[in-house]
Amino acid sequence: MPYADKQRDKQYHSDYNKTKKYRIYDWKRQGIFIDNEDAVYKRYIETKKCDLCNVELVDGNRKSNRKCLEHDHLSKCIRFVCCNKCNFFLKKRDNIRLKLLLEIHRKHWV
Repeated sequence: MPYADKQRDKQYHSDYNKTKKYRIYDWKRQGIFIDNEDAVYKRYIETKKCDLCNVELVDGNRKSNRKCLEHDHLSKCIRFVCCNKCNFFLKKRDNIRLKLLLEIHRKHWV
């Protein structure tokens, strides 16, 4: 813990989590393939509305309209910046597509 004061420590972690270095690290930790970090980060920061549903995006962890970096869950390539609600919908669609591909593969080889 960098600070003994809990409030100051909370502020330190909140500020660090908003830095470019941390966001890029977190995206890579999630398995997202990033070829041009500066361009992706700039696009993420400058986007104010969801690319799919056009809702106003906010920063934070618990809101349905929080900003997310949407990526293809099979190829791990970035598609666009969207709200958490659209990101969740696309993740479910990708999971269904993956299950379908696995089922086709299984039936073909059995």
